[in-house]
Amino acid sequence: MDWAVKPLVGIGDITFGMPPNDVLREMGVSPSRTKNSSNKERINFDDNLERNITFLFQDGILCELGVAKENRFASIYGMPVFSDPLRTLEKLKRKVSFVYEMLGFLIFDEIGITLTGFHDGAIEDQAVTAYASGRWNKIIPKAKVWFQSRS
Repeated sequence: MDWAVKPLVGIGDITFGMPPNDVLREMGVSPSRTKNSSNKERINFDDNLERNITFLFQDGILCELGVAKENRFASIYGMPVFSDPLRTLEKLKRKVSFVYEMLGFLIFDEIGITLTGFHDGAIEDQAVTAYASGRWNKIIPKAKVWFQSRS
């Protein structure tokens, strides 16, 4: 599987807007699966270190995905996500005008990415989340500005 996180699009050939069965077909393995409520479903692939990823569906479509640090193959903009956390953070900062922070998440809303554990020394909690456009709109007004570009 291609583990390239594509901001506002998805990961590899898995794209936001796909139904669960299409994601399952792309992954090619059986997941652990849980329903959070009547309109949300979470599918986890954490059976080995290569596939440590969670997909979140709302109303039957993929809207968010999370990759844990154990997935050593994940990349973004051609760079391995977890091998050099500070480099990843700096590269993503150059892609946006603002970075927000809330509850330990750095939110790069312009590109639909969040990072956890990259800025606060919580290495064991490192993860990247990618989400569909507009998914975190209700959170951004409550978050504080952590970084603002000079340009």
